[in-house]
Amino acid sequence: MENSDRALKIMTVICCGAILYKDGQILLGLRSSGRKSFPSVWDLPGGRREQVETLEQTIIRELQEELSITPITAQYICKLDISSEPDDLECHIFLVNEWNGTPSNLAPLEHELIQWLLWRRLVRWNLLALNIRMFFEELQRKRLLNSLFEANI
Repeated sequence: MENSDRALKIMTVICCGAILYKDGQILLGLRSSGRKSFPSVWDLPGGRREQVETLEQTIIRELQEELSITPITAQYICKLDISSEPDDLECHIFLVNEWNGTPSNLAPLEHELIQWLLWRRLVRWNLLALNIRMFFEELQRKRLLNSLFEANI
């Protein structure tokens, strides 16, 4: 994208995503086909931060709204900067391995389906949203993937 095109972007959207980890699996949502950004790919649960929220408040609210769960722990992992249309994204990723409630899909317009998947297979899976695939690839490249999840079993 040329510099003049980048100048037309009016904002950076701040969002949070949660890696819900349990028994060697991660909960992902299949983004609805009607979504404007990243339709029909697997993604982490989460969403946009509201202006008055902290990142921690955002991830709690999003998980309550989308999955009907309340995190007990939410460990901050990293920030991903993603160039996207129409706005850039700043995604903050949390590891959540304890929560109250049973995850259920309360937002079918956002995710057509939620499913537990083995995390060891995700780095080779090209159906993930690009930002999430990049995140897992970066963790694998830095040899942090095994330690991140195995330390939280």
